[in-house]
Amino acid sequence: MAKKYINRLFDDVLDFSLKSKGAVIIVGPKWCGKSTTASRYAKTLIDLMPLDTRNDYISLSKVSPSEFLNLGEKPILIEDWQYVSFIWNQIILTGSVSDIDIKNLLKEFFNRFYLFKICFS
Repeated sequence: MAKKYINRLFDDVLDFSLKSKGAVIIVGPKWCGKSTTASRYAKTLIDLMPLDTRNDYISLSKVSPSEFLNLGEKPILIEDWQYVSFIWNQIILTGSVSDIDIKNLLKEFFNRFYLFKICFS
């Protein structure tokens, strides 16, 4: 039996952020609920975690970023987004990255994304 999702204050923040800015980055430790929460708002999931499909997605994103970003209805949740960090548009991103990685990545995203560091319990 699947666990029942418990709404959090962050749900309203995420909903507002998607409507106002269009893209968010959610980071935190593994298994804290980033993907579970984001998946409630995503209409499409692109999961880059499985190795058997990851390289195909990466290749497509390099050859045709627009096709990659139009694989489904928006907002799109890209799980393990760090593999395709060179393309962005109306997506939800999740990943386990360090504070140092976040600072470096934010240089690319200035004023285009909301960043949320979270840990649900």
